Amino acid sequence: MLTRAHRQEALSRAYIQAVAGCCGLSCGFRDFDYGIDTTLHAIRRIGTTYDETGHKLDIQAKSTTVAAAVPDEIVYDLEVDAHDRLRRLKPGTPRILVLLVLPNDEKDWISQSEDQLSLRGAPTGCRLKGCRGRRTRGRSGSASHARTCSRWPGCPP
Repeated sequence: MLTRAHRQEALSRAYIQAVAGCCGLSCGFRDFDYGIDTTLHAIRRIGTTYDETGHKLDIQAKSTTVAAAVPDEIVYDLEVDAHDRLRRLKPGTPRILVLLVLPNDEKDWISQSEDQLSLRGAPTGCRLKGCRGRRTRGRSGSASHARTCSRWPGCPP
């Protein structure tokens, strides 16, 4: 059986892939983790064929059951190395952090019936480029995320 952390990661990846698919984006997951978990690729139609536009977005995916909810924000303890990778000023591709905040009780994470598959969690996303993190301990820092998730690029209204 997967560890709890790996089950959380699997749900985070499934969430990203489901939203990307609904938005008409291709989603490529990495074989090795160097700070980016997946890349979204924009797709265009040219005549009767489809191809990638070259526009893409790198995502560091995280999942947690413990995040401090304050008005309009979710505060999450992110490792400094991960924070620094996301906030680099000149990455070749824009980068964001997608954080899936799940209920503490694992039995509440997902439910399914004949009519519906439901993932219970509060997804948030933010871009950390150029922002300054604050170090709370030797190897971790805090990142603050807007509580409302903005529409992903290319998503239908």
